[in-house]
Amino acid sequence: MIHILFTRLYETFYAENTESLGKLPDKFFNLILTPTAGYSGEVFADRLDFDGEIVFYDYCSENIEIKENIVEMNMSIEDIRLYAKNSSQIIALNNLTPNQLQRAALNERTKTYGTHEELRALQEKMYDNYEIEYKVWDLISGTLFLAADVDWFIDKIKGKKVFMDISNIYGYHTSHACHDLSTLKKSFDRLIYLLEEHTEYYYLKGTDFTKKHVRRKSW
Repeated sequence: MIHILFTRLYETFYAENTESLGKLPDKFFNLILTPTAGYSGEVFADRLDFDGEIVFYDYCSENIEIKENIVEMNMSIEDIRLYAKNSSQIIALNNLTPNQLQRAALNERTKTYGTHEELRALQEKMYDNYEIEYKVWDLISGTLFLAADVDWFIDKIKGKKVFMDISNIYGYHTSHACHDLSTLKKSFDRLIYLLEEHTEYYYLKGTDFTKKHVRRKSW
């Protein structure tokens, strides 16, 4: 059982989105914080009323490097496949998912973002028009334990109109394997407190520690 668990804990970069986009708010934002996976940041920057800075964050430095390379080179899907073959990091693509039903479900969710060529165009637009930061930051520990990471987050969001995507980080199997439920709850509650305390207003999108979908706003 332990062996099976740890075979699922390999670091993985998700080159495509695995969740549906859903409805977005119509409020103005000047800061987007989003994980590295897929093309969420690119789509948020295009579809939100937005002008400001985009921060791609991940606790895994290799994922930050991969995301930055994909953006800098504006990679095609063929480029990403080639990159995946030559990378020491696992790079997941929806069409490589072995389970046919799961693959179909993932591709259906990805459609809510657009075709890959449409997403490449949004990526190029984002790169040309906005300031981008790539940050190695552990959302769970970085809101609770690590003073430098908490300070970075407070400085980044202070006085800003923040759109934050936490994706499935709190509900992810790796998060539950590495942290007990109490720690995940404390981190999630602390995240809400920091957003309430330091932003002008915020919108939070993702799932909480119970895997429940969250769309929380402060206006």
